[in-house]
Amino acid sequence: EPVAAPPAEIEKLSARESDVLELLSNGFAYKEIADKLGISYSTVNVHIARIYKKLHVNSRGMAVAKYLGKMPAPDR
Repeated sequence: EPVAAPPAEIEKLSARESDVLELLSNGFAYKEIADKLGISYSTVNVHIARIYKKLHVNSRGMAVAKYLGKMPAPDR
């Protein structure tokens, strides 16, 4: 059964990281995110790396799933 990300993890994201993750969850490519937010492609990559670290994930799909509260429970 899916579980939501601990609120503390999501709350650790900066406002800009939250913006990036929101657009990522809506299927936008990094270049599109850069254009929409008026930042460079490399800046988007920096935000993505920080998002992955803060959410303890290593892929776009996992980050979006955690953001949407659909991450599977970890194996115990």
